Amino acid sequence: MINRLRFLLIVLFCVAPLPVCAQLTGSIRGVVRANPTLVGLPYAVVAIPSRNLERFSGADGAYLLTNVPAGDHQLQVRRIGFVPRTLTVRVEAGGVTTLDIHLDQVPVRLAGMIVNPVQPCRRPGLPDSAANPEVWQLVASLRENAATYRSLVNQHPFSYAQARAFGQLVDTIAELRGIDSIVVPGTAEDNYRPGRIVSTSRSGLARETVMRIPTIVELASRSFVSNHCYTYGGSAAFGNETWYRLDMRAADRLGSPDVH
Repeated sequence: MINRLRFLLIVLFCVAPLPVCAQLTGSIRGVVRANPTLVGLPYAVVAIPSRNLERFSGADGAYLLTNVPAGDHQLQVRRIGFVPRTLTVRVEAGGVTTLDIHLDQVPVRLAGMIVNPVQPCRRPGLPDSAANPEVWQLVASLRENAATYRSLVNQHPFSYAQARAFGQLVDTIAELRGIDSIVVPGTAEDNYRPGRIVSTSRSGLARETVMRIPTIVELASRSFVSNHCYTYGGSAAFGNETWYRLDMRAADRLGSPDVH
């Protein structure tokens, strides 16, 4: 009797789930808009981190998340230049939840900032949002750019050409000997290591010194931020655009070359 009962349970379990499971997910769709104009925002990142789901909004701000498990989820929406938002959304099994999201533009208050001379970096890390709100805002924008780039690489892998310059030290003077290019795959990985920008190795009898420039993902990583100080370097207008300069200085405690 016991063996027969187990057999019946197994048969029911194997046959029933296929049509049932198909109804346990739903979709979320809508438009990401800017306040107060309500213009659609393209390339906003709409994500459910707990489910590792994220998509870009289209050219008109429209987005669509499919195969979302039924239930309540934390929906995060980010767009460069706008204040991120986190909302709770309920997904019904087999249904489509419509949710338009309005984002507020980050206020620009940098024109009146005082530019200070470069100081030693004795207290690296994120700027104080209360004492230096403008510098904190620039660092936050840098990190938001990095997060968007990471999403882009994960969804749309690509490669790019990188130029390399080769030289040789002759009587303490660096002489350029050649330039070539290599194909580098786009990556969202953080390979920054404090104080390890320059590495030295031997190739035969020659000693090779290589300087590795961090990518935007690494410039905004937790490890990089905790080992650098940030200051405002001024702004300049180019046509209809305003460019802001963010200076970063490696911590004094690092005993080997790093990024300034």
